Amino acid sequence: MLNKEELDTIESYDALCSIKCKLNPITKELECPRINGVELEESDFGEKYDTSPETAEPYGCGNMQFIPFEEVKQETLEKYNLTELEYRVIQKKLDCLSFGSCGLCV
Repeated sequence: MLNKEELDTIESYDALCSIKCKLNPITKELECPRINGVELEESDFGEKYDTSPETAEPYGCGNMQFIPFEEVKQETLEKYNLTELEYRVIQKKLDCLSFGSCGLCV
C-alpha cells in the first residue's frame, strides 16, 4: 500500500504520465493504448458497474461507476511491468469509466 506522501505525488506524476485513456462518447467503450506492450484490461484495475440500477431507464444505466481496487496484485504489476505508483495513476485515469446515467442502449 502507498503511504500518504506517495499518494499525494500521484497528481504531479499524472501530469507526466503518457498513458491517455478516454471513454468513447458514442459507444461508452474505453479507448486506451497498450501499456508496455500489453492491451489494458480495465478489470485488472477495478470494477465497472451500475451503482443505481433502480433509477435507470429500461436497458439504460442509472449511475455507471468505476470502482478501483484497493489492493494491488503482484501479478498485475508484473503483467504490465508497472510500479505501484504507476498502477494507481492508471486507476485514476480509468475514472473516465464513471459516466453516470446513460440511455444509449435504450
